[in-house]
Amino acid sequence: MATNKIIDTILGAILLLNIIACESDYSSVGDANSIAFSADTLSFDTVFSGNASITAKLMLYNRSSADLTLDNIKLVGGTESDYNVSINGTTGTQLSSVRLRSGDSLHIFVNVFPPINTNEPYCITEDDIVVSSGSNQWRAHLWTCALTANNISGEITTNEQWQKGIPYLITDTLTIRPEAQLTIAEGTQIYLASNALISVEGALIVSGTYTAPVTISTMHLSDFYSDIPGQWQGIELHGDNASANISYTQIANATTALQADSATTLRLTDVEIRDARQYAISSDKANIELNNCILSNCSASLLQINGGTATITHCTLANYYRWNIRTAAAVEISATDLYSFRMLNSVVVGNQANEVKLAEEIDTVQCLISHCYLRLDPPTAADTDKRYEAVIVGQDPKFKNRTNNDYRPKEESPLINAADAQYSTHLPTDHNGNNRLTDSAPDIGAFEWIADEEQHN
Repeated sequence: MATNKIIDTILGAILLLNIIACESDYSSVGDANSIAFSADTLSFDTVFSGNASITAKLMLYNRSSADLTLDNIKLVGGTESDYNVSINGTTGTQLSSVRLRSGDSLHIFVNVFPPINTNEPYCITEDDIVVSSGSNQWRAHLWTCALTANNISGEITTNEQWQKGIPYLITDTLTIRPEAQLTIAEGTQIYLASNALISVEGALIVSGTYTAPVTISTMHLSDFYSDIPGQWQGIELHGDNASANISYTQIANATTALQADSATTLRLTDVEIRDARQYAISSDKANIELNNCILSNCSASLLQINGGTATITHCTLANYYRWNIRTAAAVEISATDLYSFRMLNSVVVGNQANEVKLAEEIDTVQCLISHCYLRLDPPTAADTDKRYEAVIVGQDPKFKNRTNNDYRPKEESPLINAADAQYSTHLPTDHNGNNRLTDSAPDIGAFEWIADEEQHN
């Protein structure tokens, strides 16, 4: 028994020494070079006032050869700050006696909730995270530009007009009732929160111009989110009275950008739609018309037609979606309740072997695809199919820079002078305002090749 007590005493002493040794491991406070942040400044780009930002991360590194005890890590503004932090898994404005092994790091998660400011369209909110150890201090700056917006949701029941200036932020479903018309003036900026949508039961008129287009896109304005699809739901047309007439508008990052149900009317002129998680345009027995439009980079079809009528003239449809594998063709046309489909002087290309899917039972009375540049598989598919007229089948239309969404043709492009002028008479200018009727023949697609552009851009 005595031997066991001696052993227990020895083991206890060893354990105590280990505890003391471990405590002493963290006794150092380090020097001026001991601690480093992953960034001197954490910026949230532009955040809407009255709305929480995304959560960003800062790393705090111990670069010394010693294990450190940091006196505290704190948010200087404390509880009055517009910022919220979580330090090493603990939410609060300050954490004391933080142990950090040599070569180790900890996470600091930060978001910002700038208050609504009705006096200025933009305001800057700032703070600092300060780490103290003995007489040493290390600092990371927090910086955000907060943008004031008109927060919108609910119903529009009377005629209403939106003007450029302070942007509009749609925070939930916005419904334009059958008796109402929403008119959106040139240069207006419209942003949508996650899962927000515009439901059109009445009339939507969007009057952008070449010099002052309307933008409709995600509320996340940093470059990281610029091409991420599915950040808001889209624009939906429902009911016999629903119509949308949209010109010079850029629509990005939706789930399905435009969905038109039975008996609705959709007319787009010089509209750009990109980066949808599903469809750019999905029409179910609707009446649609597209002129000088650019549809690009969606996970399903750029244009899905299920019945109704559709006329597509001088449009560029390019599907090089990069977020996952696509299985749908860029253009899919079903035979059910299809009255008329006309695609004229347009481009349909992408990274699949076949980018046009026509139901076999669609006849030549219902369908005409004329003077278009297409990606088909097999390439000879249009040779005996009378629904195709004077089309060019190829893989590379030679865009200037499709990675940067620049779908203008290069000088050596097969699109040049390959369109039919009779289909261009009601569209004498291209998407950039260039006259397409001054040379021997117009070019296929939304853009006319211009020599001066080739030389200077």
